[in-house]
Amino acid sequence: MNKIRSAIIGIGGYASISLDNIFAAMDDGRDDFEIVAFVDPYPESSKHYERLKNMNVPHFNDITDMYDANICPDLCLVSTPIQFHKQQILACLENGTSVLCEKPMTGNAEDIDILAKAEKESGKFVAIGYQWSYSDAIQALKKDIMDGVYGKPVKMKTLVMWPRDKAYFRRSTGWAGKIYASNGEKILDSVANNATAHYIHNILYVLGDGIDASMKATDVEAVLIRANDIETFDTCIAKFKLECGADGIYIVSHSTKNTVNPQFEYTFEKGIVTFNEEQGVIIGKTNDGKEINYGDPFKSPTKKFFDCIDCIKNGKTEVLCGINGASAQVDFIAKLHANNEIYNASRHSLKETEDGRLYIDHLDDVLLRHYEIGGRFLREDFDLIAE
Repeated sequence: MNKIRSAIIGIGGYASISLDNIFAAMDDGRDDFEIVAFVDPYPESSKHYERLKNMNVPHFNDITDMYDANICPDLCLVSTPIQFHKQQILACLENGTSVLCEKPMTGNAEDIDILAKAEKESGKFVAIGYQWSYSDAIQALKKDIMDGVYGKPVKMKTLVMWPRDKAYFRRSTGWAGKIYASNGEKILDSVANNATAHYIHNILYVLGDGIDASMKATDVEAVLIRANDIETFDTCIAKFKLECGADGIYIVSHSTKNTVNPQFEYTFEKGIVTFNEEQGVIIGKTNDGKEINYGDPFKSPTKKFFDCIDCIKNGKTEVLCGINGASAQVDFIAKLHANNEIYNASRHSLKETEDGRLYIDHLDDVLLRHYEIGGRFLREDFDLIAE
């Protein structure tokens, strides 16, 4: 059988993690695919550059250069800044290549129909790399929700507190925290549309009425705060409705003092589903006493790549999370920006650690309390942390 020809578009940043696992699989003897090209204008900054060079994998500065050289992969793994996703996906589809694009799909909701049309006309697929969506844990949970095991959703909430230093907001080529990139593309980069995009996506994804489907949010109300010198925000406390009528709560921040890793609590009419660091696995409990262990959603972070390889091997174009499944997250971010003002952190509450990381005093307590109660944001809370 011919090997599936893959190309890596972007080899730095998060792509380094993907390549760690891809190379590990190759070293363990997986030989049903090969890397036929990689694209990156600054490849020397990647720890994987030397290995790719030693493998004699052709290097290109731009994706169009690759196709101009008559290299047409079966699959492109796109791990580039948000502002390049749309054009790179379109270039792949126009040249007969399926795509696995890291999240988010795009920063502009107007791109969704353009990408969906191009995908349909190409006969290829576009998968979006929300790795939880490819995990056995989330797929099993989504199936049970679709099958009515838990009944109708009532309240879906998630919390992530991931402090980031100043270097994080100056990374790459200066697009971090920007509304628009230098090429004019809307990116809306923020804590909500980058590092923690997975967790709002997951709420929307598990409620979708099909495997590659999500449920849209409505009435998105949020307190958005920036502590760092960015255009968007590094803290988001959002309340919203879902199309089914359930309540949603999404609380995420890069400007807390302490770390709280991703956790969620999904309440349904017939049970509750929870995940946190202490559990380490997703646990569902039904009202009649049944407990279901779905496993760890963080397991096998590059399963998505090999799922796409298998799809091509088997002649399939149906993916677990594609344009349709990822579109509700893009829509959520658009509503978040359209309906809510961004506030600066309060000057009297803004603190700095010894290593130069900014955080908002009292923010940890405010976020934890609002995750627990899920109530209306109080004026006294706002006055503590923002102005």
